[in-house]
Amino acid sequence: MGLSSALAPVVTDAVETGDEIAAPLNGKSRMVAPNKQRTLTKLMSLLGKSFEAPPLKELSVIEHLLFGAVQESISYSRAIEAYAHLISHFHDLNELRVSHVNEVAGSLQSDLPDREIKAKRVIQILNFVFETTYSYDLEQMKKKPLKQAQKQLSKIQGTTPFVVNSVVQRCLGGHALPLDASMHSVLRLIGIADEGETSDQIQSNLEHLVPKAKGISFCLQLSELAAEPAKKQRILLKDLIPAAPPKAKPTKATKAVDAKPTETKSAKVSAETPTTTKKAPEKKPTKKKS
Repeated sequence: MGLSSALAPVVTDAVETGDEIAAPLNGKSRMVAPNKQRTLTKLMSLLGKSFEAPPLKELSVIEHLLFGAVQESISYSRAIEAYAHLISHFHDLNELRVSHVNEVAGSLQSDLPDREIKAKRVIQILNFVFETTYSYDLEQMKKKPLKQAQKQLSKIQGTTPFVVNSVVQRCLGGHALPLDASMHSVLRLIGIADEGETSDQIQSNLEHLVPKAKGISFCLQLSELAAEPAKKQRILLKDLIPAAPPKAKPTKATKAVDAKPTETKSAKVSAETPTTTKKAPEKKPTKKKS
């Protein structure tokens, strides 16, 4: 049984279509605020000057899945080192699949964040693919319509939207942007993404803003920026971070409410003068005459 037949029930409306991943939802295009487009243009220019876009690694579909699981939450350049470190510790993918989570996590670099989570996802992906295809060959995904391939990949246990989008963009040639939580934080910092927006909304909006031809370099360079310390991020983005809105001046009505009630002079004097009560003079006891 192949992966396609195992996931057939989840591929209904997209099987016969060749829609691009970036097609507007429900056939409706989104209006984008002009200031966001300007900010994004400046961001892309800054990224191009500050960070190099590392060349993409030549990987198979299954290897791209594993690489995406390792990369999420770190920079692309760091992920190249971490993935090479991981693969070098195992004879093949089958040995990696049957290894314990702690062993896989230990084969990653010691200072890598979320090592256990990454290791668990790697093993889950390998187990799911092997149990549904009895191999590690997913190259048939390259021949499928993009939307169908994306849906099938998203059903693989251990994948996340970031992992799936990284495969669609780097391996299948689709216009999908792999963005993780650290990249979302950068986009919110400069106002391209709003605080109330979900990950899916940020993803969908940006896919309409970023040209497909620049999608790969944008995501790779943004991952490098997102991995920098917060202080350095703010220094680099100082011209893009929106200024805080000025504090509103109190209105006359507010001043009237906040004003203290005035006291009359006589009331003030009476309030300050303590009231004293006069005591009746004590009567001296009279002596009886003998």
